[in-house]
Amino acid sequence: LRCGIFVKMSVVVHTRNRTQLLKNCLKSLVKQAYDKRNYEIIVVDDGSDTEDSKIVVESLSLKSKTHFKYARQKHSGPAAARNLGISMSSASIIAFIDDDCQADRNWLKSIYDAFSHEKDIWAVEGRTLTSGKIGPFSNYMINVNGGMFVTCNIAFKKSALKAVRGFDGRFKHANREDSDMAFSIIEKGGKIKFVTEARVNHAALRNSFTIKMRKKAFFMYDILLMKKHRNLYRAYIKFPFEKSKTAMFVFVPP
Repeated sequence: LRCGIFVKMSVVVHTRNRTQLLKNCLKSLVKQAYDKRNYEIIVVDDGSDTEDSKIVVESLSLKSKTHFKYARQKHSGPAAARNLGISMSSASIIAFIDDDCQADRNWLKSIYDAFSHEKDIWAVEGRTLTSGKIGPFSNYMINVNGGMFVTCNIAFKKSALKAVRGFDGRFKHANREDSDMAFSIIEKGGKIKFVTEARVNHAALRNSFTIKMRKKAFFMYDILLMKKHRNLYRAYIKFPFEKSKTAMFVFVPP
């Protein structure tokens, strides 16, 4: 795989056992209206059952002029996977997108322009929409006004990530590790700017009732988040079980 040495931006994609979704995501990234010489795509496989993700990356690397990097780790969760991606980055700006998302053609350009125009910002949060049918057991994301800080559509200066020592590996599942990162930056005095033009589409994926209920156990990460950032938790978190407006429960911390 080709490696970008002199690039302005890195895109980190965490994936696990979702080959077709990953392929769709990466196809949107290689079609960016942003000079391919200026960015690299870093795919971190978090212990998939097969090596299909590597095959997808290798295939796209050969077909496109985009710089790719690939790594595979033992299943350790998205926080650890993103930290590995950060360590592999060659750029001063690192953007994050999930494998079940597709980026608008102007996604990277909009992010880079925001950092260029406002030198004091530490991070750029983008607008996330969902296409497809949404049901009671759907997994999806809608963020049209900002303040959700989800890692399916956010970018940081590498210096900001280093200032807060990366993602907290104690968040072993995809829940609240993104809020923890944002809160850590805010507590350091960092500014996070919401940019409407940095658009990402999140797939609406149907989960079973059993899987949906199993994910309620991830509430333990809300407890960890509240212990670390009590004031910001109260200010930002209104639906601790899910980030969408379809939350089944509302919890108000004491």
